[in-house]
Amino acid sequence: MQVERKINILLVDDYPTNLFLLEAMLGNLGHNLVKATSGKEALEYVVNQDFALILLDIQMPKLDGFETAKLIRQHLRSQHTPIIFITAFHNNLHKVLQGYSFGAVDYLVKPIVPEILISKVKEFVELFRQTQKIKQQHDLLELANQELKNEVIQHQQTQQALLLTQQRLQYLLFHSPSVIYCCQPFGDFATTFVSENISEKLGYTVQDVKEDSKFWVKHIHPSDRPHIVDKLPLLLKNSTQTYEYRFLHSDSKYRWIRDEIKLIHDAEGNPLEIVGSMMDITERKQVEESLCKALEKEKELNELKSRFVSLISHEFRTPLTTILGANELLTHYHQRITDEKKLIYLQRIHNNVKHLTQMLDDVLLLGKAEAGKLEVKTEHLDLVQLCRSLTDEFQIGTGNTHQLLFTSNSQSTYIEMDEYLLRHILGNLLSNAIKYSPTDSAIDFKLTCEDEAARFQIQDWGIGISAEDQLKLFESFHRGTNAGKVAGTGLGLAIVKKAVDLLGGDIVFNSQLNVGTTFTVTIPLKKET
Repeated sequence: MQVERKINILLVDDYPTNLFLLEAMLGNLGHNLVKATSGKEALEYVVNQDFALILLDIQMPKLDGFETAKLIRQHLRSQHTPIIFITAFHNNLHKVLQGYSFGAVDYLVKPIVPEILISKVKEFVELFRQTQKIKQQHDLLELANQELKNEVIQHQQTQQALLLTQQRLQYLLFHSPSVIYCCQPFGDFATTFVSENISEKLGYTVQDVKEDSKFWVKHIHPSDRPHIVDKLPLLLKNSTQTYEYRFLHSDSKYRWIRDEIKLIHDAEGNPLEIVGSMMDITERKQVEESLCKALEKEKELNELKSRFVSLISHEFRTPLTTILGANELLTHYHQRITDEKKLIYLQRIHNNVKHLTQMLDDVLLLGKAEAGKLEVKTEHLDLVQLCRSLTDEFQIGTGNTHQLLFTSNSQSTYIEMDEYLLRHILGNLLSNAIKYSPTDSAIDFKLTCEDEAARFQIQDWGIGISAEDQLKLFESFHRGTNAGKVAGTGLGLAIVKKAVDLLGGDIVFNSQLNVGTTFTVTIPLKKET
């Protein structure tokens, strides 16, 4: 039994600590980790050894990562060795483009996430293994072809030798990771040969393929077919082409295929035949898709954190400044300030502390909801009276700037409901209606109680919500592009949606820019008997 040789991976960093960390992350993979502490030392290694992958730090003295990569690419042995740059900066587009121009295939940003590093290393190691296998099989095929040519020229081989060679080729083709095929270089590209391992790889027989001249084209995914067919004429010019497309397996599921084809010419240079190899790369595509989703999720989380810090910092700074200013006036100039003014300053402090408390409550409530720790606690209440009370509270808070009009189809409705969550829902919607409506405008608040549900409708004639903002309306920290300088954290509607979902309800809205917005919340009722 042949022992598989360990695969070499070159780690390049001028800090031994970083090399130790990389070695610790990759140690369990069982590969030969070669460490270099400078670009010069790395060049000495690549001249004498083959590497499946090079992890190269950009910032190094003397020869930095870019110069080292450039010199590595000048050596035939390492000309195509994948290089992943390790960097502490990820927002510098110029540096990124510069890295790719020197031959980088990817970037890793410090601090390195072990799972991402291991996943990338596994992918390139597997690619290296497959490449080595294909090279070995190609060499064997070339050797076999040369033997056949010598037999024809010299007439020295016997029938037994020809049969042996044929069996050898069949074995290699059947056990190849790729389906090898040949087809005509013109017309409908009818298949003239296909290796028998097509039954193992794609579930079809050789006869299935050869009997239908359009078998290949018919089984390409409809979305990929035009792109592939349009590129075929380029084969006459370039002689080689590589495609990646979805191909219909006999189990009626599509597989991702990497198809490498070459146009063969006769002695006069005329197109003779197309030779190709089809490899199933479905697993690789799934890994790529998973990585993309993971990176996109990480990007969304980072953006969410940034927006949170930015919004909360801004919203806290304004009331804190007001509180500080009022406090300084009361502390240093209390003897010169009238009692009426003192009350105004104290009320200003009280209002801003209340605003800060509300923002903290919103953040905590949303955090509980996101963590699944927010529970529904029902209690006996009169739904109509609760709505009237909310209307009065907001009418007093707005003074004479807006007119809140509440109507209901019943005088009282006693139910079991979570008053805390319901107040958050209606309070946020009423607050938004007031904030984003012009002064002296009316806010309509309508309650309709039916046998199985209560419908709350809040309508304003304010600035409205754009079609683009409507798509993200219930996302945390999202604020409308037309919100202007109106204070807000972007948490209100996210909390409303979470609370409505917890109560088993539904929320819809209708809005037009500069016309107004109507929110309708429907919540199932559990009436008192």
